[in-house]
Amino acid sequence: MKLFTKLALVSAIAVSGQAMAMQSLDDSALSAATGQDGIDLTIVTSGITIDKVLVHDNDGLDPAATNVPVAFGGINLGGTGEAGAIVVNNVSVAVDGANANPLLGGALAHVVIDTDGGTAADGSGAFLNINATTNAIAVGIGGIAIGKSNAALDFTNAASGARRGVAGETEILGAMNINVGASNLNIQLGAAQPQGALILAKGVIQNGITISGLDLKDNVGGGAIGVDTIKVTSAGTGNVGNANLVVNTKIGVNATGLTVQSSGSQDIYLAGVKMGDLATAGSIGDVEIQGLNMGNSMIMVSGH
Repeated sequence: MKLFTKLALVSAIAVSGQAMAMQSLDDSALSAATGQDGIDLTIVTSGITIDKVLVHDNDGLDPAATNVPVAFGGINLGGTGEAGAIVVNNVSVAVDGANANPLLGGALAHVVIDTDGGTAADGSGAFLNINATTNAIAVGIGGIAIGKSNAALDFTNAASGARRGVAGETEILGAMNINVGASNLNIQLGAAQPQGALILAKGVIQNGITISGLDLKDNVGGGAIGVDTIKVTSAGTGNVGNANLVVNTKIGVNATGLTVQSSGSQDIYLAGVKMGDLATAGSIGDVEIQGLNMGNSMIMVSGH
């Protein structure tokens, strides 16, 4: 949950260059703020919106794929080898006014950029350091669907646009809202990263992470599994627990793909769990997970 939100935040900042206003501080303001050389950026936006994000699987599912080896009676998974896509609809990113960080003055983020020569005499240890303090952020997702990919883009056609799209959409997750408290993200790029990773997310997310309106749909049976609200914080004690989420996540890229390492212990609370027709189904109650600790786990993401 924590990882998903961080990755979503990084992606939103990366693709929103045209949607946001970036204001650089003048020399006197920068000097007063830091007393050092470097670049300060304050990112202000009235709100970032994306109509669709599509991830195309160009070769679909292997027609020979089964859920277990054929020797053990494997069931064919129905693959056709036709390109399909995951479609994320109507994404919005804005400052969460109810939990905004007053130190940022309503800005989405404050970014501090520095270059360091490192300790190696030959300059091989030089690196770029980017530190981003983000405000409390409200992310809206209009739903997640799957569809059949249209023909791939023809990059040899100079008149071709940059839109592929899908034919038909089947929604598998309904609309949801994700609220992430104010946090800090540090990125280091170069021949060496003294922090030990390409991206180090370490600090405290104030008020943790809250997801509301989550429902997983069964389009065959016609029902769904729904959760009114999910709250994620660091593990605490007693009835009050911990109101914040302590983050210690390292993100890097090795020869095989993206790697993510995260540590810490979390409390997770799911309120209003329902199954069936969500318009009429009664709640089975609330589900609480205390002290979830994944150890020194690593997630590796790569193509296949």
